[in-house]
Amino acid sequence: MIQLDARLRSAAEFVPAGAKMLDVGCDHAYLPIVLCREGKIRSALATDINEGPLEAARLHIAEAGLASKIETRLCDGIRDLETEQPDVITICGMGGELIAAILAEAPWIRTKKITLVLQPMTHAHDLRAWLAANGFGIKDEKISYTDRLYQTICACFTGRPYTLTLPELYYGKKNIERGGTLFSEWMREQQTILLRKMKARATAGEPVSAETELLSFIENELKGARNDSTGVL
Repeated sequence: MIQLDARLRSAAEFVPAGAKMLDVGCDHAYLPIVLCREGKIRSALATDINEGPLEAARLHIAEAGLASKIETRLCDGIRDLETEQPDVITICGMGGELIAAILAEAPWIRTKKITLVLQPMTHAHDLRAWLAANGFGIKDEKISYTDRLYQTICACFTGRPYTLTLPELYYGKKNIERGGTLFSEWMREQQTILLRKMKARATAGEPVSAETELLSFIENELKGARNDSTGVL
């Protein structure tokens, strides 16, 4: 029986109960299959730009006995899917820049009736910047770990653009507020990456202002985490 790993389960948690789901870039369609099986969603449209993954999705859907509830479609993006009237759109497994581009091509998603569940594999900061500039409020976020760390963002259109600090763009305001052990582990990992990047950029004579700001934020976060764990005030 198909089971969701921590990455997909974190996305599943943000899907509203009773929703009609549009799963973009569905790959093997594990997410809609499990959510249908659990009774959390009433139906789904699973799409992919490639026929190979879509054929695998059809096979898994048929094996689960859910062909009457989960439709599949070969298509690029979501710009022509307004008539499907989904309550939730999930886009997992793509880069943040690509997710933003897909959303930008579909002005029909600018409604409070649709929840966006987004899981950028890279460039989460670019996706958050697009959401903020285009008036999509970030309702919640979560980090999860399977083979690596993943970020999941839940957003909805408000029509009110806003700004985020540099750390909020990269790490997520809700993630920062929530903190926790996994977040601290992530910060230590990011600290190592930033130090290496700063050294390379400095050697090349390139500016390191953004890296410096992020590194200062991380150092403060880790210091706070250590104080919390030891009871130091």
